[in-house]
Order: sequence, then structure tokens, then C-alpha cells
Amino acid sequence: MRKYYGVTRRDFLKGVAVGSTLLLGSSFLGCAEEKPTPTPEKKPEETPKPEGKPIRIGGQYEMTGLLATYGLWYDRATKAAIDIVNQMGGIADRPVEYVGPEDTQTKADVGAEKMKKLILEQNADFVLGSVHSGVCIASAPLAEQFNTLYFPTGMSHAITASKGNRYMFRLITEVRLQVEAAGDWVLENIGKKWSIVYLDYAWGQSHRDWFSKKVEEYGGKVVADVPIPLGSKDLVPYVSKIADESDAVYYATLGSTTIGFLNTYRELGKEAELFSVICANDGIDTEGIKDIIEGQWMLEYLPRRLEGLDTPYHRAFREACGVDPEGRDVNDPKNVVVGSHYWAHFETVFLLKEAIEKSGWESKDDNMELIQTIEDMRGEESKSYPQGPFYMRAQDHQAFVRTWMSRVENGKLKVKWEIPMEDSMYPAEIDYTKM
Repeated sequence: MRKYYGVTRRDFLKGVAVGSTLLLGSSFLGCAEEKPTPTPEKKPEETPKPEGKPIRIGGQYEMTGLLATYGLWYDRATKAAIDIVNQMGGIADRPVEYVGPEDTQTKADVGAEKMKKLILEQNADFVLGSVHSGVCIASAPLAEQFNTLYFPTGMSHAITASKGNRYMFRLITEVRLQVEAAGDWVLENIGKKWSIVYLDYAWGQSHRDWFSKKVEEYGGKVVADVPIPLGSKDLVPYVSKIADESDAVYYATLGSTTIGFLNTYRELGKEAELFSVICANDGIDTEGIKDIIEGQWMLEYLPRRLEGLDTPYHRAFREACGVDPEGRDVNDPKNVVVGSHYWAHFETVFLLKEAIEKSGWESKDDNMELIQTIEDMRGEESKSYPQGPFYMRAQDHQAFVRTWMSRVENGKLKVKWEIPMEDSMYPAEIDYTKM
């Protein structure tokens, strides 16, 4: 029987604590609910322009370096959400200002310095954070030191465990959650003997650790452990280490390293089945590399292609961010969306709006009340939360969300089934509420 860690099944399934926000104006703001058509004689009133001291939300993103494609889409999603919130009248009748993005350059030390700059020089009230796990871990103590709520999107498990603190919340998925969501099916249906290939830093190491544990739980075997140093160009020495006895290969690489890995894998005649989380292929045009990726299984955290989740909320969100039904930039089809990630910062802006207005937050002096409000928050699929329902666990500040199992068919990611959030839950390892 599935366990619901940190919350009873009864509490988990009962009413959602976070209500949908009623929005006005654009196509995003008017989606989903059916409303009476206004009579021609009566025009809807305009939302008053927010006044008062601005609430400043900072962006700490990868705008250059290996992960630059994430920064591009994070920046776009954050701007879209803030624009919509201001059209609604702001947060607690105060305008919202976007500070940044500050470029981490995909480097942990630079990212930490940019965190300081956002807080100390640009007076950010909140910081929406990096996808680089090293940056997130380096920035974590600064959030606590400078009394600033931080919303990282790096996926190393440690970020909401041993390396986190009470000032951090993660709305997006993380490695252990992903392994819990996909691992059972993968081990039952793809194979028991695995080679694990990963980029040798916090994120990749986290995948190695948690997938290895899942393999052991199932009585399987990790027959090869293959770390790839960051910046590696020649991948032959690493791909050659994949064991011939492997039933399958679990790979956790990114961007150009992924393409290099897949090319080298095929060139060396490797035939074991491939599996990855979508992170490895986010921003990559799978149609352009279908000869080396066809048939592969992937776990998605929001379908890249609209047909995988064709709801009014998802449609409106994509329209606000300039994404077409195939997951490409409407103005530049060569630019493929990091679809499983960018929604998190969009939703975080709305989560902040809900929590600030509920808690009565006015400044950082009220941060503890705001933290307590966000802890144990629930959200339902809505305009504010197009990815779907979520549950924020109070103990470790990790949100649980649904995911999707997809496969590459004719070069396109095709959703096969949805995995409910309950299937990704695991016991909390820490309790920040006691801090």
C-alpha cells in the first residue's frame, strides 16, 4: 500500500488550502471557467493600478554557460507571471517589481555572489533560484543569514534535506522524488542490470545515489558507475565503461553533453535500452536527433507537447510564455522549451501572492509568519498552478507534484501515462519546522 509521508491520506485528499485566484484581463486571465457574457451596455471595471511600496522578486538564473537555456525560459516565465499579477492589482495592493536576472554563469561561486547582490544591493524581498544544484547549495546559508526566502530549482536531493534550511522552499521536483515516481516501473519493465552515467557534480551524484538504492531494493545490480567530469568533450573514454551485460542505461547528463553521450553511445554500438529524466533532454530538439534517441523512455514533470496535458490552464500558461503546442518558442521554433522546469517559477510568483495576502506579510520582519503559511500549503490545478495540484510538506519544504512517463516516438515526446503525486512521496529526512 502506498504511504503518504508527512500527511495522512485523509488530510492529503481533502479540500485544497490554496484557492484558485480569480484573474481578469488577458486570455490567460480569463481561461477555464465559464462566465456569463457581459451585456453590451455594461463594461467590466478595470483593475486598479497597484500602489504602495513595491515587492521585489529577484531572479538568480543561468543566463550563460552549460545551463543557459534554463535561464532564458526561467526569465520569461517569471516576467509573464509578474506581469499577470500586476494586471490583477499586484500583491496585497502593492506592485511587484522583477529584479534581475542575475547571471550565475553556471558556476557555484558566482551564483552565491549574485545571491548576495540581489539581497544586499538590489533589495530583493524574495529570490527565485538557479537550476544548478551547486549554486543552490552555495546560496542556501545566505538565505538564512540575510533573512530572505529562497526558491531554488536545482534538483539535488540535499537541497531540501541536509543542505537546506527553513528559508528555502522547492516547488519543483527533485531527484529522489523522480526516482520514486519512475523507479518501480522502470525496474519492473526495462531491466535489472544497470549502468549509471552522470555528470560528476551534486545533481548527477544525487541521481547515482538514489537510483542505485532503488536498484538494490528491487534485487537488481548496478554493473557500471560512470561519472563524466563537467566540461568533457571526448566522451569515448566514459561511454566505453558502460558494461556490456547492462540491460539498460540510466543517464543524467545535460545539454551538449547529452547529445555527445547519445552520439557516442550509438557510434560504439551500445544496444542496452536508455532511460533518463527529462532534465537530460530539456531544451533539446528530439526530432532533430531522433536517429539516436528514438524509443527512449523519459520522466517528464510537465509535458513538453500540449497534447500531453491539453487543459485550459496549461494552454493559457504556454500562451503567456510564448510556447507553441510542440514546445517551441512561437517566435523562434529552433528554441525548444525547458518544459519540465520553467513552470515552477511561474507558479512560485502566485504561491507568494497567495501566502503574502493570507499571512499579512508586509516586510522581511514578517518572514516567519510567511514561512509558517507556506509550510503545509496545498494548491489545486488552476490558472495560478497550471502544472497541477501540489502539496508542500512542512518538514522539509519539498513540494510533491504529479509527473508523466513519456517515450520518444517519431522523434516526438509522447505521454504514455500520468503518475499521481502520491506515488513519488518518501519519508522526510529532516524537520525544518524545529529550526
